[in-house]
Amino acid sequence: MRAASSGYTGRILNYPAEASDIGRLRYEVFVRQLGWVVGDRITETELDQLDGEAIHLGVYDHDCNLNGYARLIRGGGVNGMLLQQPEFRSLLPNQFDVGPTTAEVSRLCISARGARLRRNQAKQIQYLLFRMVYEWAISGGVSTLYATVNDDAAASINKAVLERLLLFRVVGGPHQFKPGVNTYLMMLDLTSAAADPRSSEFFNL
Repeated sequence: MRAASSGYTGRILNYPAEASDIGRLRYEVFVRQLGWVVGDRITETELDQLDGEAIHLGVYDHDCNLNGYARLIRGGGVNGMLLQQPEFRSLLPNQFDVGPTTAEVSRLCISARGARLRRNQAKQIQYLLFRMVYEWAISGGVSTLYATVNDDAAASINKAVLERLLLFRVVGGPHQFKPGVNTYLMMLDLTSAAADPRSSEFFNL
């Protein structure tokens, strides 16, 4: 898969060959910027046990800098999805079933370089990631996408963005993993979303 938008190129990353680039970007965003207690502070990378089974998507600028990233995990894998790990148990609905036709989007982020760009450039990176996620899911027979997200209005990817632009809906939460920030489990029915004129136009499906 390759996609492009006004100077940015998106593609599936080669893991583990490009693990260091992935880990550095995730460390930059989730540890340095957001203060998460994850990753390796010696190597300054953020990787975990789920990465080996995942699909990794990246957006590069014309200088070959990794500016955007998203991880996709198909349901039914040996290690499960991120949202199936013990720390997210409080978000899961009582009836929750995952399999090969379900997948999860996690660790979606834009680098500090991207965040400092003009607003329209940062949006290009964000939208290119969204399109690649959709294209991968639809071409791979995935009918349901999940994501965990919070309601922080300052974040580039938050509950409002997923609901308004991508037609996700809340299926679990809110739960406060830290004071003042509500976290939700969101779900997207790709079958209905792909048939919606808003999604078809936005993602050029």
